[in-house]
Amino acid sequence: MGYYIRFLLEDDRPLSLEGVTAGLRAADPCFALTGNGDLARDGELITQLDISLPGSGVFEDDIDLFREQAASAGGAGVAARLGSVTAILAARVLRQSRTAEETLDPLGPLWDWLTASKRGLVHADGEGFYDRSELILQTG
Repeated sequence: MGYYIRFLLEDDRPLSLEGVTAGLRAADPCFALTGNGDLARDGELITQLDISLPGSGVFEDDIDLFREQAASAGGAGVAARLGSVTAILAARVLRQSRTAEETLDPLGPLWDWLTASKRGLVHADGEGFYDRSELILQTG
């Protein structure tokens, strides 16, 4: 299954893989996206990205799961915000033979750009929900 970090967009502006890549490349031209959502930095594959939208099975399943997690953890505020999510950017974290730090550090610019340029929550599997870099609801 893998480990995922997701950006839950609460913004009416569209989100596309090309837009994400352009934003990243403006900060660091070493990022590149392949046609199937693989994001590389300096030629090394670091994550697989996918965007799901309302109406798709993946989006609806994820939102339902997040609502359950928020309710179980007493996060009424997070549960309310989930109702305004317009897209989910899922990043499948590819550890390969790297340490956790070596795996997550190259993803920092992705989360920095998203949280600076878009409105939304970050959800990390086994951890919880973040508003920018602040953990606002622990679920794992």
